[in-house]
Amino acid sequence: MKIKNKQIESLRAILLLMIVYYHYTYRFGEVFSIKTVDFFSLNLWGEIGVGCFFIISGYFIFPKGNHCIHPLKFLVKRILRLYPTYLVCITLIFLSITFFGLPGREVSFIEYLYNVILLNGYIGIDYVDGAHWYLTYLVLFTLIISFILFLEDKFKIDRKKSVVGWFMLNILLLVISNFITKTSTLYKSLGNQYIYYLLIGISLKETQGEKISNKNFIYMLLYFVSLGMIAIQNGLIVFMGVLIFNVILITSELKILQYPNSKILLKLGSISYVVYLIHQNIGYQILLGLTDYFGEYSIAFVPFAMLIIIGISVIIYKYFDLPLQKIITKRINND
Repeated sequence: MKIKNKQIESLRAILLLMIVYYHYTYRFGEVFSIKTVDFFSLNLWGEIGVGCFFIISGYFIFPKGNHCIHPLKFLVKRILRLYPTYLVCITLIFLSITFFGLPGREVSFIEYLYNVILLNGYIGIDYVDGAHWYLTYLVLFTLIISFILFLEDKFKIDRKKSVVGWFMLNILLLVISNFITKTSTLYKSLGNQYIYYLLIGISLKETQGEKISNKNFIYMLLYFVSLGMIAIQNGLIVFMGVLIFNVILITSELKILQYPNSKILLKLGSISYVVYLIHQNIGYQILLGLTDYFGEYSIAFVPFAMLIIIGISVIIYKYFDLPLQKIITKRINND
């Protein structure tokens, strides 16, 4: 799989470590009523980490400029990138929980099937793994972007206008949902609060290295308004975390500053999708097992659980995800 930028892969790895550490400490203690560790803003690491992942997704979702992308090709490529590995990981998690248990996290076979077809997030059925809410929005954004590309391809509607229209409709529904609760579902179906992270990534890409002009002013405005919405909805700490990540992303892409990109971080970044998919509930099983065995939770359990999860992820990536993506890329490029 081609790496767009080695430092971006390293950034993915760092964000992933933030999310996993948050889940294995603060969130683990919260879910199972076990005393773990806590310190300033640890409870926000997950929000910051996942939000920044959405920014990266937005940053790379369109090619630079106005190059045309066939909407169906885009949709197929994105779904094939996300779904097969998701299916393997969700099945592994379901079997692990079914055979070894996880208090409060068990799901039925029917609920598993709803997860398989990615409907659970829209109809209120439990996730096999709660961390997979992120995939619900990735698929949603893929469908919306595909529609924007369709409008561009068939009706020559400039994608910038569609993106701005999407944002304005989202804001309108947010305001209306405060008065008419039935519209809250429609608001969520347009991206909820996570749209702002994705739009920050899109805006950063479209204005990168450009001078202020009528052509990109709208994207710049969209960028600052989206940042403002994050500050309003998520607070100052999340806003500052996202802002710092923006600076790191821009200086990294423009090669203004060099950030750590060790082989370990690069490898972890390349398998970050697989690690994210399987890390939570299987990690919780490991942590609960160790806590029961030793009689209390220890922060030393965290790296041990991480190593096991990374080991499983490497196997899935090496023997399934990577070979499959090579086949998919070859077939799509030949079409």
